[in-house]
Amino acid sequence: MKVLRGDNYDPVLVQCLLPGVDDSTTRITSYDKRPIIAGQCCYPDGACARFKGTVMDDSTCVVGTSTSTSDVRELTYVEALENCQSLGLGLCKQSCRGKGCNYDSHPVFTDIPCDEPPASPPPVPSIPVGGVQVLRGDNYDPVLVQCLLPGVDDSTTRITNYDQRNPIIGQCCHLDGACARYVGVEMDESTCMVGLKPAIRELTYVQALENCEGRGLKLCKQSCRGKGCSYDKHPVFTDIPCE
Repeated sequence: MKVLRGDNYDPVLVQCLLPGVDDSTTRITSYDKRPIIAGQCCYPDGACARFKGTVMDDSTCVVGTSTSTSDVRELTYVEALENCQSLGLGLCKQSCRGKGCNYDSHPVFTDIPCDEPPASPPPVPSIPVGGVQVLRGDNYDPVLVQCLLPGVDDSTTRITNYDQRNPIIGQCCHLDGACARYVGVEMDESTCMVGLKPAIRELTYVQALENCEGRGLKLCKQSCRGKGCSYDKHPVFTDIPCE
């Protein structure tokens, strides 16, 4: 639901409160006046009811008065709604500017739905569920070095106890499975997928995958022994699932 400015006749959005995210929100900390969101109410016909009765004081204002020495009661959206309903009222579809209790100095709850739900953030890339294998780079057969697991090895770039060179190589393969440790015809620092020793670029699994995909390639299902760039001396990333 929308939180509006309480000092504007037009509905000026301050923030959209989202279920599961803002259920405990009671204030807008970045607001340029008083940060507590006022839980003002309205009658069923939409008329503003910042206070009940004819006298406007701390006991009749629906969440107390806002003065230089006191503030309104802090309520969540649900608490504000329940407070209004207990008074035979509801939340408003307007700011109710100028309707008393000094709520103009606050942002105000409403029952106006947000225009549209915000787009979900894209999923954060990670190692696939079940894990992927790291192989020896110096063996034609697939010799397992380690199984990388999501949530455990997402930042892993090397095998510290490897008997040759520790960094895991993010070598690539063509879509038909053919090895592509380098691009072009010359094998040098600029064409080898992650450079050459001593300037090997250390990548995580996701970085290695993105590096390959950015070249129109993919991670391999083999060690690619003997295919250049001296990567035989390293463990190598693959897209082979752990068994």
